[in-house]
Amino acid sequence: MVLRRADAMHDRLRKMLTKDKIGDAGFVSALKRDVGRVLKDYFDLSAEPEVTVAAGEDGGYAVTVTARAGDVRRFRTTENLSRPEM
Repeated sequence: MVLRRADAMHDRLRKMLTKDKIGDAGFVSALKRDVGRVLKDYFDLSAEPEVTVAAGEDGGYAVTVTARAGDVRRFRTTENLSRPEM
């Protein structure tokens, strides 16, 4: 019984600390910077990406990334291919 209560308290504390970390501006800023670096490998971004993280009721997280790009980067392996019609 005591062990179960200790496990529940441990889980609750872990969830609280995780929510505090995600709510921290430094966490979101670092995530935004990392996501931006990856996206810039594939796209010519016209603005910095926007990133939001929201905790769900189920204990999971909704992560939304919005970015605007002027073009898709060309790679050496695809530079001779024509661009697809859109």
